[in-house]
Amino acid sequence: MDQGVTMINSMIEHQAVIAHLFRQELTAMTDSRKVAEVFGKQHKNILQAIENLDCSTEFRRLNFQQSYYLNEQNKRQPMVRMTQDGFTFLVMGFRGKKAAEFKEAYIKQFNKMRDWIDAREQIKHDQRRLNDAIKYRQDQTGKLNKYAYSQENNLIYRVALGANGQAMAIRKRLPR
Repeated sequence: MDQGVTMINSMIEHQAVIAHLFRQELTAMTDSRKVAEVFGKQHKNILQAIENLDCSTEFRRLNFQQSYYLNEQNKRQPMVRMTQDGFTFLVMGFRGKKAAEFKEAYIKQFNKMRDWIDAREQIKHDQRRLNDAIKYRQDQTGKLNKYAYSQENNLIYRVALGANGQAMAIRKRLPR
C-alpha cells in the first residue's frame, strides 16, 4: 500500500474532514487539532499560524470559525474549524515532502466530503420531487398506498448510495 493511501486511511480513521454546519449550510471542514495531529505539529503552533495568517478579514470570516474542545480535565480549550479554502491557505506555508503528501491527502478528503454533501443535497431535492409526485398520484387516483413513501426512500438510497434506508440508518448509529 502506498504512503498516500495509508495517510488517507489514517485521516478517515481520525475523521480529519467532517461535514459541519457553517454559515447555515453543511460544509466540509477540518479543525486545528486535526491539522496538528496529522501534520505532527503542536496544536498551539497551529493556532499561532492561523492567527498570523496574512489574509483579509473577509477571507478569515468566510473560512475560519473559532470554537473549543474539552481537554482531559474537562476544561474548554481554543480550537479553530476551517473550510477547505482556509485549510489550503494555512498549509501553503508548510514545507517538505511529508507536508506535501499530507496536503494531497487532505485535499482528497475534502473533495470526497464535498461530493458526499452534494449527493446528500441532491437526494433531499429528489426526495421532495418524488414526495410531490406520490401525493399528486394519490390525489388523482384516490388510492392511498401507505408504503409509498418508505418504498420511495429505499429506492433513493439504493440508487444514490447503493444501500437501502434501513442500512443507512444503521450506519449512522454505528460508533466511529
